[in-house]
Amino acid sequence: MKDHYDFSKGVRGKFYASDAVVRLPVYLDEQVERVASLQVASDGVARQSKSAREVNEK
Repeated sequence: MKDHYDFSKGVRGKFYASDAVVRLPVYLDEQVERVASLQVASDGVARQSKSAREVNEK
């Protein structure tokens, strides 16, 4: 790293988007993932399109 960085020409919030959606990955225990996958498969829904809340409501 440099000892000094010049931010004098920087623009605050240049890449900020108030409507941005962040989807963090979720890592499940193998057994939990297996059960969830079987539940989703039995419903005929793609695994990525079903939220954890929907899986738990069953």
